Amino acid sequence: MESESTVLVTGGAGFIGSAVVRHLIDWTSYRVVNLDALTYSASLESVASVENSDRYVFEMADIRDRDRVRSVQQTRKPAAMLHLAAETPAGQAVPQFMQHFRSGQDPRQQQPIANCKEALKGGQPLQKD
Repeated sequence: MESESTVLVTGGAGFIGSAVVRHLIDWTSYRVVNLDALTYSASLESVASVENSDRYVFEMADIRDRDRVRSVQQTRKPAAMLHLAAETPAGQAVPQFMQHFRSGQDPRQQQPIANCKEALKGGQPLQKD
């Protein structure tokens, strides 16, 4: 499959990311690269229904690992990225969201986003500054 039809989804084993991965496989012709670190809130069971698709591949990686993200990009050659990776304990989600909403940015996310953008040079990352 050509790289123009490949989408890299970070956090693809999380709640929202897995729904996006399943939707892309079930309802589009895109090839999907699911990049996830499989932390406490992620589970490959959430994408079990698509794991045997020839258009789906899982890459275990942390988006903070610049070299690993770059390697995945060079190997899989995605044309676009959906950045859905996040890690917030449920009890802290709303207070932290409001704090970062007021400030306009979450500084903990800036480096991982920069890593993904750098790795996707030449692609069309969907995350905008």
